[in-house]
Amino acid sequence: NVYKRQYDITTIRLQNGDRHVSIVPEQLCRGAETGCMTMRVNAPGITQLFYLSMAPETGWFIRREHQSEKENVIMTEELFFHAVDCLA
Repeated sequence: NVYKRQYDITTIRLQNGDRHVSIVPEQLCRGAETGCMTMRVNAPGITQLFYLSMAPETGWFIRREHQSEKENVIMTEELFFHAVDCLA
């Protein structure tokens, strides 16, 4: 027997006028990454995509859309706010 489990998936959306950031769960595993999510930043004339995944100990990795897993960096508060800076 194959068991399928369904889970409620919550999307986070931060909005300021016509600017917004969406954080969407994607999949549990993607290659060596686990807890994978996308973060899309939209502002007039700007769309950026970031990939987030769980770091081995605590916290999250972040990388830009066209970067490989090898370019993951630990997402600090400073990096997060730099990524969503266009909301201000």
